[in-house]
Amino acid sequence: LEYPAQDTTSWPATDYQVSRQPQTIIFRSSPRAGLEVEKRYHLAPGRYTLGCQITLTNHTSQDIILNNYLVLGGIVNLAEEIKDRATALELKAGTPGGVIKKHLSPRIQSEDGKECSWVGLLSQYRVLLLRPEKSAPWILTRSGQELGFGLRYPEVIIPAGGNRQLDFSLYAGPSDHFILSQEIKEPVLGNGFFASMGRFLFAVLRGIHQVIPNWGWSIIILTLLVKVAFYPLTRASLHSMKEMQRLRPYMKDLQDKYRDNPQQMQKEIMNLYREYKINPFSGCLPMLVQFPIFIGLFVSLRNSIFLRGAPFILWITDLSQPDCLFRISGFPVNILPIIMAGTSFWQQKLMPQEPSQKGLALLMPLMFLFLFYNFSSGLLLYWVTMNLAGLLEQYLVTQKTKK
Repeated sequence: LEYPAQDTTSWPATDYQVSRQPQTIIFRSSPRAGLEVEKRYHLAPGRYTLGCQITLTNHTSQDIILNNYLVLGGIVNLAEEIKDRATALELKAGTPGGVIKKHLSPRIQSEDGKECSWVGLLSQYRVLLLRPEKSAPWILTRSGQELGFGLRYPEVIIPAGGNRQLDFSLYAGPSDHFILSQEIKEPVLGNGFFASMGRFLFAVLRGIHQVIPNWGWSIIILTLLVKVAFYPLTRASLHSMKEMQRLRPYMKDLQDKYRDNPQQMQKEIMNLYREYKINPFSGCLPMLVQFPIFIGLFVSLRNSIFLRGAPFILWITDLSQPDCLFRISGFPVNILPIIMAGTSFWQQKLMPQEPSQKGLALLMPLMFLFLFYNFSSGLLLYWVTMNLAGLLEQYLVTQKTKK
């Protein structure tokens, strides 16, 4: 192990003697005359959290002062870790003023932070969280493409003939809420409305998976359950939109008649809605209600360790990755986002809309295709199933309206 060659922590490369006890690994060394270092790591079976005790013993007759003593919670390679926005790293630290967040890019440099009671490094699927017994300033230290995070003790005093002990715990495990929350209570993943919605839906998804042990089919069943739950709302919305389409000639007559009196025109249009019992805002209501569900499930599926490497059927072998079927000159051909765009376009064409808005029937699906082309197949499977179920809803409502 090498120590930074700066200040009084300028220790040369240090050899440690390693010994073992039940569930404990011990490192001992004497990096300089009169100073002994012992590091004990306590490993608990079946847990992702380990305990660490660093004991610095002074065998001299004078105090030993170590300036800027660093304790690193982990080191990552920026070139390997940050490949796109989906796998970006984030540093979080719990300070007296609240939780600070810092997104890490390949341009990040060494940085000193405020005193904190914990500091963590988050990636898409894992969390490293270092918690000291006593708070200390957090630090980022970079060397080439390697970035370390941890704590910096400005001054560690080891009394003559005595010792100084520093105690820590380190969680090194999945970023999945259901696993992480069993071992740490710090607000690492956040507790907002969308996060809570996603955790509730994923709890339902895990329950379905216990009955049907395939995550792909479980996502499809969850999507259908969501559709069934909101079918009355969607049916009322589509019926209202159909009725508004039938009233379009009458509305045009009112607009022509009261062109010079906008207030009277609005009053007459509202009377028309009232007479035919139509809510003009009901068309947007299903989307507004289902949007938090989509965002919550997106966050939950994106970070779930359970979907990593989980196969579905045919070419979909990993629900956490895009469903690439083949490549053309290196460009991946992903099937689910193409199906998603196609079904979205079909839905837009079947939905009642103003003539001036027909351009959106093509623009919106193309925009979705561009934005979500490289999303995980698990999330796109949810969206494709939602679109197909929506097409069935539109067919049923249309048939009922015709009758």
